[in-house]
Amino acid sequence: MSFCLEIWLLYAATCAAAGWLFSFFHILNAPAYFVLHIFFFLSISFLYRPQLKQLFCLHALHKIRARLFPARRSHEHPLSLRRLLPASFFFLAIIALIGGLLYEPNNHDGLSYRIPRVLHWLTHGSWFWTGNSNTRMDTRSLGFEFLSVPFLALLHTDRLIFLWNWTGFLFLPALIFQLSRRLGASGRVAWNWMWLVPSAYGIVLQAGSIGNDFIAGVFFLASLALATSRQPAPFRDLAFSAVAMALCAGIKSTNVLWALPWLCVILPQTKTLLRRPWLTASLVLACLALSSCPIWFSNQLHCADWTGEKAEAITSLEKPITIKNPAVGIAGNLILLGIQNSAPPVWPFVNQTTDFVRSSLPKPFVTSLSKSFEGGFHDLAIRELPQEEGAGLGLGLAILSLLALFAAIGTRPWKITPPSPALGIAWLATLVSILIYSSKMAIGCPARIILPALMFLIVGFSALPNQCWLVRSCVWRWSAFFALGSSILVLILTPSRPLFPRGLMVKFAQKLSLPSLLNERIFNVYDTYGRRARAFSPLLTALPAGTRVLGYTGSGSLEAALWKPYGDRSIIFVPPSDLLENPQCPHPELLIASAYTIKKSTGLEPLEWIRKTGASILAQKEITFLVRIGPELFYLLKLPSSEPASP
Repeated sequence: MSFCLEIWLLYAATCAAAGWLFSFFHILNAPAYFVLHIFFFLSISFLYRPQLKQLFCLHALHKIRARLFPARRSHEHPLSLRRLLPASFFFLAIIALIGGLLYEPNNHDGLSYRIPRVLHWLTHGSWFWTGNSNTRMDTRSLGFEFLSVPFLALLHTDRLIFLWNWTGFLFLPALIFQLSRRLGASGRVAWNWMWLVPSAYGIVLQAGSIGNDFIAGVFFLASLALATSRQPAPFRDLAFSAVAMALCAGIKSTNVLWALPWLCVILPQTKTLLRRPWLTASLVLACLALSSCPIWFSNQLHCADWTGEKAEAITSLEKPITIKNPAVGIAGNLILLGIQNSAPPVWPFVNQTTDFVRSSLPKPFVTSLSKSFEGGFHDLAIRELPQEEGAGLGLGLAILSLLALFAAIGTRPWKITPPSPALGIAWLATLVSILIYSSKMAIGCPARIILPALMFLIVGFSALPNQCWLVRSCVWRWSAFFALGSSILVLILTPSRPLFPRGLMVKFAQKLSLPSLLNERIFNVYDTYGRRARAFSPLLTALPAGTRVLGYTGSGSLEAALWKPYGDRSIIFVPPSDLLENPQCPHPELLIASAYTIKKSTGLEPLEWIRKTGASILAQKEITFLVRIGPELFYLLKLPSSEPASP
């Protein structure tokens, strides 16, 4: 099945490269992508014709069915892991697929800047620096956005973007098994872990969403697996490995840290690369283009800071996401990682946990954390139910990892001799990369951000001593049951895509005689997630029919909801201060304005600003994007006539 991974990587690289190429020629539009897809599918049909014929033959399908649902042996336990683990993975994949198909995407980052920036590019015909007050549209890496463009350009929908994550989820077992074996695990142990690692809460929740953390982990694991699958690795495998690593680094700037372990497996293969210097040089240039390097160059050009952090700090007026004191950063990130990666599937004691953690730490240390970390270290990114915006490994996988570690501790002496020593060094280098991240970054949800590295670290536990005995024990079996069962529960109950009607979930919670505040929060969370994809519907219904251009001042709000249905209208960012200083500047006739943004950017009360600009209020509505922040007031305004703004 390695050719399926190759085709998947080729398609991802084609979409990412096409984004820059089409932008250069100002043809980032549906016709260009239509021609590209015809060319791509014809090329794949020609290059992989024998493999595709073999894949879709009846024998191959029977083989896949036998892998996922093996026949029961006469002496086998009814709850045998040999049959339960593959079936559970299949069940998780189906649940994630159903959730992704039933619900519109409601990932906050996706709706606030990732999808809107793509829609702006399509309107403009190329990538460009938008100058939006939500600076993340300009400063953040855009690898996943270029993967999303075909869905938005050709199909005018964001409902199928999750298929990138879902197809990546299907590749996980094979990648984990291969890496586990190359690290020195036995076949039985590697087989157990290949089905259990995908049960991490952060993985299963993002498998049906448009989050971009998990897919970077698939690219990262693929880059390591391709570079170590054969020794010596042929140039073809190394080229695909480099492309996978470039795609990983192109999704988030922080993912460039995972290039360190990748280099550990690539450097021993330099002889193979140097035999073809021109091809290697071309490959390096292509990978730099697929990575975050272009956006770093753009950030340096537009805001004199390759990270873009200065521009984000000026517009958002929030703490920088980097930290000056490495010791505080490492300590704070380790605390957050420990809490977030051991979160249970249901935990109603979130506030008590936060208070306990803060009260247990020395006050000077808590003060340092509050000054340095996002959210003032008041939000530990754990919720009553795990959510894709902050979920890590989860309690089930954390228990399995501890069992593997405890089983190894009792073994004397330790003998770990991986068949691929370079991969073992890469595993250690991943720890170094995590320490580097922890010493520099102060983001409140590190378990989600470093999910690619955590996926590889967990695979390394399979190579510890004494694991063959552990996977045969009853403790392992029941822990595996808990890990899989809790992951299924998380997928069914998640507020993003619940598989039960939201109203039924709220009524069930009310019957449990929970505290009134908790019942109110459950209702608010499910209600907010249910409305998030079309949060601006109450205001959009008041728009005059046929409105093609709409102004917006909402900063970091969910701008994607304003574009729906995609293709019907264009959104133009209108700075409140510019409109106040020069009311006759070109602007749309209608404007959706955030009261918070108006006050933050002009210092005026919203009604005073509306009076000074000569606007009239057509409608107003309080809209909740995040329950912990609360409702935000928005106005639909009719502005005085001026020269029409171009979309």
